[in-house]
Amino acid sequence: MNILIIDRSFKDRDQLKIELESAGYTGVVAAETVRGAPGYTGFNHLDRLFSRFDLVIINLAEAETEGPGFPGGLKNALSVGRTALLGLVDRNDPAGVQKAVDAGVTDVICRPVQPHELLLRVRSSLAARTGMGVATGSTKAKLEAKLAEKTRELDQVVWRTTEVLSLASHELKTPLANLSGFVDLILVDWERNGAPNETQLRQLRAVQRNGYRMDALVDDIMAMAKIDSGTLELNATDLYLAKELENVVGYIQNQLNEKSMTLELVSPDAVAHVRADELRLSQIMVNLLGNACKYSPPGSVISVVVHEAGRFAQIDVVDSGFGISQEDQRNLFSQFYRASSPSAQAVSGTGLGLYVTKQLVEAHGGKIWVESEEGKGSTFSLTLPISAESRPAGESAGNRLAAAT
Repeated sequence: MNILIIDRSFKDRDQLKIELESAGYTGVVAAETVRGAPGYTGFNHLDRLFSRFDLVIINLAEAETEGPGFPGGLKNALSVGRTALLGLVDRNDPAGVQKAVDAGVTDVICRPVQPHELLLRVRSSLAARTGMGVATGSTKAKLEAKLAEKTRELDQVVWRTTEVLSLASHELKTPLANLSGFVDLILVDWERNGAPNETQLRQLRAVQRNGYRMDALVDDIMAMAKIDSGTLELNATDLYLAKELENVVGYIQNQLNEKSMTLELVSPDAVAHVRADELRLSQIMVNLLGNACKYSPPGSVISVVVHEAGRFAQIDVVDSGFGISQEDQRNLFSQFYRASSPSAQAVSGTGLGLYVTKQLVEAHGGKIWVESEEGKGSTFSLTLPISAESRPAGESAGNRLAAAT
């Protein structure tokens, strides 16, 4: 099966090539431009170029810069050939979808491309290739149906954007009001009466807690924007996992203390180092541990256990919270999704944290999943690649941390 990818973005076309080859497709070729594709002899002979491939994946918006002869050559190639054409379009560009359909593509796929959608569109385009040559009216009707489908998808994107802005404004409004109010009270009283008393210390802790809450929410929103736009970049380095996890515990310590909860961390030296982005690893663990705190009863124990899983370190976050139904588990990592149980709905949240966490874990080459039963707590597990770096000299053989109440 021969597939040609044409996209000026090296990162995007390389990722598409990797995904297709990982799925078992052979003969995958990537080029920056049509002119740079192997076998190119001119726009008048695009039919010869395309005939060498079963499928061409092309960014038609960028392809317009190929030259004035490209549109005519493309139209001729599609009219005489049997090559399937999959058009790359931006997710927020309905005009681009219409342009791709007008160009005669077999199907379109929106960027940033999700691996599962890529494979689905490739399979459907290749299947459609075998049916080429049917009546023009039938083909047009199918393309119009696909256009309508893509329009609905783009409408969903617009709705999601509106939804996240609404959620963000709602979730930020309360902590911002608390921050402003408590700070004003403390500053006024401090000027009059000196150092803060116990009540003021509690208020300061509330300010700190709401600051952390806002910080985490903004991190998730920014990460989601980068994920959806395909601009997320990782700065992966060799990280000492036990230290990184201890830093995260410090970040959520106030949450643990407020509910008299204990966190136990077990991280053996066999998986001392992982290859990860420090900021994103912290964001992943803050989301998971923050959820464990929010959805677990006061006085309970949260366990974080690290062990080796082949070339990966597996991190299990175990809580004794409400538990999650099988139906909710199927959608738990979807954007804006929240568990439907009354207990879960009673806890404030946006439905962004687990979606962002899953995308960040997968960006590192890892996986994340959940095992849970209603009323019996949950275990969230994720994997990250183990670093080749050895354990630093002088460290003990094993680490166990108890973040007490």
